[in-house]
Amino acid sequence: MVAELTPTALHNGSLPAAIQRQCDRLSAESGIAATIRVDGDPPPLGMATDVVLLRAAQEAFTNILKHSEASAVTVTLSPVDCGIRLSVADNGIGRADEHNEGFGLRGMRARVMQVGGRMSMTGSAWGAASA
Repeated sequence: MVAELTPTALHNGSLPAAIQRQCDRLSAESGIAATIRVDGDPPPLGMATDVVLLRAAQEAFTNILKHSEASAVTVTLSPVDCGIRLSVADNGIGRADEHNEGFGLRGMRARVMQVGGRMSMTGSAWGAASA
C-alpha cells in the first residue's frame, strides 16, 4: 500500500532526477526558468524522506506560481550533517513578514518534521533539512 503512494517521479530514478523533471515541467508550463543544483553526493535517505522533499519542492513551485511573480527559480540539494538540505529560491517579490502560513506551508512543515527534519523560510527562500 505504501508503494502505491510513492510518486511515479521517484519510481524511475533519484530525488535529483525527479526534481529536475519538476523544474522542466514548471519551465514548460509557466515560462519560469527553473534549475536544480546538486552540491556533492546526496546521501541515501530512504523513500519516505525523498517523497517529503519532492512534495515540498512541488508545493514551493505551486506557491511561486501563485504568489511570487518570479521569472527564475533555483532548487539546491546540499548534503548537511543531518542529511540533506533542499533549498528553493526565486527572484520574485518575496513574502511579507506579516503573511500567515497557509495550508500548503503548514503541510510542508508538518511533513518535514515527520521525517525528522526542519523547515525555515525567509522572504526570498525557504529550506528544508532532513535528518
